[in-house]
Amino acid sequence: MRKQTWLLLTTFLTCFGATAQTADPAAAISRIHQLFLQDYNYLKPIDSLKGSATAYRHNEDLLGMYFQALATYESFTGNYAAAISAYNNMFPQNDYDAGNTEKAKPAFNGYTPVNAAEKIGALAAQHRVIMINESHHTPYHRLFTKSLLPALYKKGFRYLALETLEYKDAALNKRGYPIQGDGFYSTEPLFGDLIRTAISIGFKVISYEDTTACREGDCYQQRETMEARNLCKILREDTAARILVHAGYDHIFEKEKYNLRRMAMCFRECSGINPLTINQESMCEKGNPANENSYYTAAATLYHISAPTVFEKKDSIWVEPRLAGYVDMEVFHPRFTDKYNRPGYFLLDPTRIPSPVSLKKEYTNMLVQAYMDNESGNSIPVDQQVYSGTSPLYLMLPKGKFRIVVKDHLNKIISTAAYSN
Repeated sequence: MRKQTWLLLTTFLTCFGATAQTADPAAAISRIHQLFLQDYNYLKPIDSLKGSATAYRHNEDLLGMYFQALATYESFTGNYAAAISAYNNMFPQNDYDAGNTEKAKPAFNGYTPVNAAEKIGALAAQHRVIMINESHHTPYHRLFTKSLLPALYKKGFRYLALETLEYKDAALNKRGYPIQGDGFYSTEPLFGDLIRTAISIGFKVISYEDTTACREGDCYQQRETMEARNLCKILREDTAARILVHAGYDHIFEKEKYNLRRMAMCFRECSGINPLTINQESMCEKGNPANENSYYTAAATLYHISAPTVFEKKDSIWVEPRLAGYVDMEVFHPRFTDKYNRPGYFLLDPTRIPSPVSLKKEYTNMLVQAYMDNESGNSIPVDQQVYSGTSPLYLMLPKGKFRIVVKDHLNKIISTAAYSN
């Protein structure tokens, strides 16, 4: 179910024209995405999805699509716990057995945990292209990619290729920050910050998505192939180019899976370049051990993982057996504990500081957003969360000046105030 679910939602996000031929519940999700991209009301998709849950209850494929969409929109509003809970509902829970963890522990014999960002930085000089993936409902994957940027820039990387972007690269790079209409996943605050940071360092942010109409045949394979060709085109046009590609899920696989030749595999064929492929979506906490990879729980019990980590032995880097040959390394992310009623992953970013905002009780259940004061009104928030009614609310912000905006569920602005920290 997982492969089909992800492919379906991706198709809906990029090909809304197919909606009229789609069964009603699927069309409803597509319509929710369309409306979000028109008014950028972050609360409305969550309200709509929760209000229509019964329509998806008895259809396995659509139920997966439903929970994927819900997880994504919950993550947009900073509700990390709700996002991973919704995503877990896509799959039947495993019967958690501590014995599985014990069986997985010997796989790490002889391996040493090392800082993932430092290891990737050290390997960067050997590669022209690095591909790293994300789970679309997991904002800290973008935070980790952001942490790689300074070291990669020093190694000569000048392009950041992002799956989510529309082809508005020139305006985005000139502007220096993302706005509504630049992409879908880029509307999430940490994705927006990845873009801001990259441009400020000196990267050129580029799109590589397939925008051609689906021809007769396999639309999914066409997308993988065309994404790869778009990246190869950059290398032809700039023979000195070094590219960091930030993609979703299995697009970075270097071998065929589910009869699908993924983008990284197609890229090797059209470029002759073997990219460094980094999987960071498997080795993460899931909120429930029954949903976690047994190798992740084994590593978490064997080692104190307090920062993104990879395991190395001499010249080899650990990869779980099922992904051997598909990716070059897997990043193990820490388990996070909330601080200031915010996800603990913010503390991995030294530029973010807890910034208290006092709010009226009447703003309970409304969305509180922080925008950079020097950016336009349609920019992407630096941080946001739904106000629980307990004041102060903490936003995790870099040092600077901001506009604090409170919006209700109809996207009406209730309050605006200047703020500095």
